[in-house]
Amino acid sequence: MNLSFTTSKNNQKICLWDRQFIHSSYNPITEAERFVKTLSFSGEPRYIIFIAPFGGHSYSFLKKRFPNARFIAIEFFDHKAFREIPWDFYFTGTSSKLGNELFKIIGEEGSLFTEVIIWPTSERLFPEECQKTLEILRIFFNTSRDVLGTRLFFTKKWNTNTFRNIKYAKKIIPAFRIEKPVCIIASGPSLTKTIDFLQKHKDRMFLIALSSSMPVLSKYKIEPNVCFTTDGGFWAKMHLEKYGEQFKNTIFIASLEAALPYSILQKNLLHFIDYGDGFSHQIIKKTLLSSQKALRCGTVSGTALNFSQNTNQEAIFFLGLDLANTKSYPHSQPNALENYNAPHDSRLKPKEDRITKAAYNGNGSLALYENWFKNIHA
Repeated sequence: MNLSFTTSKNNQKICLWDRQFIHSSYNPITEAERFVKTLSFSGEPRYIIFIAPFGGHSYSFLKKRFPNARFIAIEFFDHKAFREIPWDFYFTGTSSKLGNELFKIIGEEGSLFTEVIIWPTSERLFPEECQKTLEILRIFFNTSRDVLGTRLFFTKKWNTNTFRNIKYAKKIIPAFRIEKPVCIIASGPSLTKTIDFLQKHKDRMFLIALSSSMPVLSKYKIEPNVCFTTDGGFWAKMHLEKYGEQFKNTIFIASLEAALPYSILQKNLLHFIDYGDGFSHQIIKKTLLSSQKALRCGTVSGTALNFSQNTNQEAIFFLGLDLANTKSYPHSQPNALENYNAPHDSRLKPKEDRITKAAYNGNGSLALYENWFKNIHA
């Protein structure tokens, strides 16, 4: 099977796939115009994702009907003729990086005003490619929904944290580069199995600890270069409560919305990240606060990875990034959540029931994390 070009009856360039016409062999312009006229959306879209091999015949009609929209073309082939069409954004193939790129372009708020259209022959001639693309888009929209849900629930708390962090932060440092391979340390159960490796090689790597891994690092006296936190809730703050004093040389990197203990705000080195949206972004702009651009996503490990990619040219490793359920503790031990919950265990409410319930309740989060990481690699 191969892609080929020919000329229609009215002298327009058209595509064929395995000798089957992707466009009308008589008048592809009229065909494209009729296709655009059939489109019906519930509101005015800000973004239109067009899944079509060589969709250029439709471009002028789409632009005329939706003048305020930005157009994202997803082609299945990389060809010079396709790149000549002035789409706002253009992607080829079904690389899993597509979802991450769309999140950067559209964001979770823009996803509410995004429409997806498919050229009529695409699903018939390219069923596998269409299915892969639609699955990537499904994950993108689900991730956006989850991020928006989190923002809606925590907005009041985040705004309080923002003002508190601005008021009490003492030692804010500017953006910096990382000159070593990066090791991002999460708190999955597998982390404890890697402690020997971490102790042996810690001086050769730049250690970025996610906040939930700090109790484990504290136990084994491993001081990270950076502690990364983005969560604005009570539990995230618990993970950090006493480690600013123990790890005095650690830089605490946080979103402005994050819940940070007062002692860390006063005594430790701080660097804030900027998602480029929301109330915290406006505060950063108004105050000229030194910060670094970062990607907002459904998991702090994803934001830490994006930060590492933007500040480092070396390799990036993960430890403790468990993306599957376990029959034991959902986190490596010790863990701040376990320390809080354990005293409430009893004969009627045993630890085993609590751990099993946590494993089942974590399915949604694990699926979100797994899909996000699937979306960043080709």
